[in-house]
Order: sequence, then structure tokens, then C-alpha cells
Amino acid sequence: MWVVRGNRLLKTCPQQLRRASTRELCLEELSQPVDLPWTVTKLTDDLGSHEFENVMDEVPEALEYERGLDEETIPPPPMRVYGKRTVPECPMSREARRKVDERKGKRKETPSGSQDQVTHEEDDYAECFWSDSLAAVEVSLEMPETKRGKQGMVEDLGAFMVSQLRRRAVEVSERYLDESELAQMREAKQIEVKKFIGAEALEVLPSHLQPPKSEAMRMRWVLTWKRSDSGEKSAKARCVILGYLDSQYAFRQTAVPTMSRTTRQLLLCLALGFNVYKGDVSGAFLQGRDYKGTAYVIPTEEICSSLNIPPNSVTKLKKACYGLVDAPLEWFLTVSDYLESIGFTRCVSDPCCFKYVVKDRLVGLISGHVDDFLFCGRENCATWKTLCDQIRQKFQWGTWEDDQTGFTQCGVFIQRLSDGGFELSQKQYVDDLKEISISSECRRNMQEDTTREIEVESGPWGSVMACTTSRTTCCGISKPPVVTGQL
Repeated sequence: MWVVRGNRLLKTCPQQLRRASTRELCLEELSQPVDLPWTVTKLTDDLGSHEFENVMDEVPEALEYERGLDEETIPPPPMRVYGKRTVPECPMSREARRKVDERKGKRKETPSGSQDQVTHEEDDYAECFWSDSLAAVEVSLEMPETKRGKQGMVEDLGAFMVSQLRRRAVEVSERYLDESELAQMREAKQIEVKKFIGAEALEVLPSHLQPPKSEAMRMRWVLTWKRSDSGEKSAKARCVILGYLDSQYAFRQTAVPTMSRTTRQLLLCLALGFNVYKGDVSGAFLQGRDYKGTAYVIPTEEICSSLNIPPNSVTKLKKACYGLVDAPLEWFLTVSDYLESIGFTRCVSDPCCFKYVVKDRLVGLISGHVDDFLFCGRENCATWKTLCDQIRQKFQWGTWEDDQTGFTQCGVFIQRLSDGGFELSQKQYVDDLKEISISSECRRNMQEDTTREIEVESGPWGSVMACTTSRTTCCGISKPPVVTGQL
């Protein structure tokens, strides 16, 4: 018997055929539109002449045949394939076959083991694999758990997939780690658990005082690899709260100020006669003040084990941990209240910059961007040294760097020059930039002006066009653009 499956013509025996079950019919109709009836002319055009696959040797056994006739039989679970599959033996269209034959003819002229041969074999594999209508690949994504998340996924599935893939590109999945990497991640988890226990961020509640689990937020691990300036890779584990599960999400204040770029530049200008240090607070949010609101969370298994409570127990939140919508604000208020208590004054121009003035004389400046702080003060001043010692003892610091060796603050590398000034560099940012694709016409005229018209406003009298003109050099650096208007 001759069977057409996708774009493959099969020669089979009657024992290999059975009627499709109701479930299989539904799956077939959902996977591809029904295109009936077929004609001999259409089949010969799609399949090509004298091309078929003989599968008569694959005769099922009697027990297997009877099992196939039973519609209630549960099909075996699909097997997940990791890595490259073997090249399937499937017939191709005449055009694809002609291209492959041409490549094979050229391949004979190239020496064996060359890179060109490997490239052609991969192309042949891809062309043969995707010529099968049943060929597919799998991308596994976690479905949103909230009603709002599911609604957003249904409204724009493409945006949901992009956001999930971006997050997976940064995060690390334990399923794809080897034993040594898993050991590093477990050690990083234990460090994070010790921070939670040391900060007393969670309060254990008796079972009769625990609210329903539906009123509590869950926690999850965010695992990443952190690379140092020298390129060494280290494991980093962060336990975060799923803040979107907070029932008071819409009523909590989330706006928090951060240091602006202008403030950083002015601080460095004032620091020509001062020394500049950069401090990084370790686990900043866990060192904040006691949480003023009321919230309940379900810790991870590692934290529950350290607290000696059963898994999935409900605890009360005492610190604004990572993931909570108002955690950054709580940390900012903690730092602000402490600095003002030891004599610092908040600047009017930027609430993230604090100054210490004695008899109209500036002693030092402190400016912070979440957990990254810049310290600028007189090195030979005893008052400034005392203030810095108090701040170091108040919070736990991870790194402490000076301007002589250089440090990175918010992606900008800052280093003091020999003449007393500062050099700011974003080399890592530039290295990560992708090339801008330009047309072939622009490549032929690299020294000509590139002009683009953009419609910036439409009115009752017509459209106002803005023309930007710049000259592109071979180094990729452009002159300041010239903007002209036209009605």
C-alpha cells in the first residue's frame, strides 16, 4: 500500500496501517489545515518522480498491532532530545535534491576533513530536516501563575516569549550545570541563607497563627554567574520574593530616588583635592530597617531547613527583602535616616547626595545609587575618618576600592589620572554594542553625507519634516548631526 505522510511517499504493507483514533484526528486537524482531496498530478509535483521510501521491513508484531488498534491505549510520553539529532532518511523535493547534488559534486574537489565539507554537511542536514513537515524543535518556558500574567501572555504571546528568553539568557538553570558548577551554586545559596538568618529577616510563626497560604508570597532562587574585571566566573545566588503576589501591591509606595549622572560628575569635579572611594554594600536590602508594613512569605526549602520549620511554612516578613515592590524605598530611607543622624545634610539638588559641612567648610560628600556608594572627603581630616569608620561598622560591605586603582560604578570605570583629574570609561558597554547594519549603497559611499527624513509633527497645513545629516567615517564615529526643518 502506498501512503503519503507530509511530503514523504511511503511503501508499506497492510499490517502497518490502522484507522486513526479520535485523539489523533483532533491533533492532526490542529497541527495543520486539512488539504483534501489530493490528485495524482499534485502528488507528483510535490513529491517528485521515482522518489519513495520503502518501510515494508518494519512490520509490527501481533501484540504491537493489537495495541495500536486500541484507541484507549495511552501513548508513550514524548522523548526529549538534547543536542543534534541524527540526519533523518527522508526524500527531498527535486529542487532541494538538485542543490545537494551540486554541493556533493563540489565536495569531491575539496580535501577531506576541510571546513568547507563540514559546513556543507550541516547545510544538508538542516535542509533535509526541515523538509519534513513533522520536523519540530522544542522551547520550554514556564507559564505564568497569576491571572494577570496569563492574560498578558494571551494578549501578546511574542512579547511574553521574548521576555522569558531574555530572563533565561541571564539566569542559570540547575538542570544544565555539571557537578562542579552545582557545588558552587549550593555554596552561594548557603551564603545567601546565612544573610537571611543573620539579618533576622523572617519571623517564625506558630502553626495556629499562620495565615492561609493564599495570603502569603512565595520565594524563588535567582542564580547567575558573576564575572570579575579579570574575567573569573563566580556563582551568585539571590533569594527573592515574588512581589507580584502581594495583595497590597497596588497600595505600596514604590518610587525611590537614585543618583543622577550629573551628580556623579559634579562630585568628581569637587573631588580634585579629595580622595574618592567606592563601597558596595553586601545584601543591602536585608540590612534595612524593620519593615513597617505587614506581609507574609513562604521561604524556600533551604531557608526553612535553616529555621528548623517544615517546608512551605508561612512566616512573617521583618525586613524588606529583594523582590518586594517597596524594598528599594525602605533601603533608601534606612541610609538617609542614618546619615542624617550622624550629621550629614541632604543636598537640595539630589536627595541621594549627602554633605558634611563644619563651619561653612566642606568636609566630605557621600552619594549612593542603591547599594553602590561614592565617598569623597579630606584624607587628612580626623572628622572624616571617624565618619567613614562609623559607616563601615553600621553596614556590611562587600568591596571597598579607591580611585588610584580604579573602580566601576554603575557600569562606568572611574580612575584618577596623574594630573589629578578623572578618566571615565565604558569599555565593557562599547564592547557589548552590536554593529549597525548599513545598506550596500551606503557602504559604496562611505564619505558622503547620510540623510534621513523623520516626520516629527503633523498639522492642518501639512507635515513638518526634520532632516538629520551626519558624515560617517571608517572608524564608525560621526560628526554632530545637523538638523534642518522643512514644511
